[in-house]
Amino acid sequence: MAKARFVTAKESKESVSETSLSIVGSENESEDEAKFSSAPIRVALKTKRELERIVDLISQDGGRKKVKFDSVIRHALAKLKEQDFEDLRSKTVSYGELFDREFQRHKAEHGSVTRDEFLGMVLLGKVKVRTAAMVAK
Repeated sequence: MAKARFVTAKESKESVSETSLSIVGSENESEDEAKFSSAPIRVALKTKRELERIVDLISQDGGRKKVKFDSVIRHALAKLKEQDFEDLRSKTVSYGELFDREFQRHKAEHGSVTRDEFLGMVLLGKVKVRTAAMVAK
């Protein structure tokens, strides 16, 4: 059965803002991974507390087995849709990537232009570049 445990930042001597979460078991384990029963991942303390709250809420009925962190995480992961992936991607786009996307879009619409010429047009206000917030929508 899958198990999970939290290692506090004090125990692992890491920053106080992050916590390691060890998840037991994996369906696609390599030979090296099969030797170990868990793999550590880093989560924010806020995420850890929320996960603990959810597990406690589910496990409130005294007659059942305690719900494991791994079960909650796997259930949540199974619910992710393609739109969730797109939302996460748009939140992590860098300004360099955004500039490159806009440069490629401008080249496709208006023909061949060098990167330097495009940068000049943006700086002079001749071309409007969409912001990360606009891309996310």
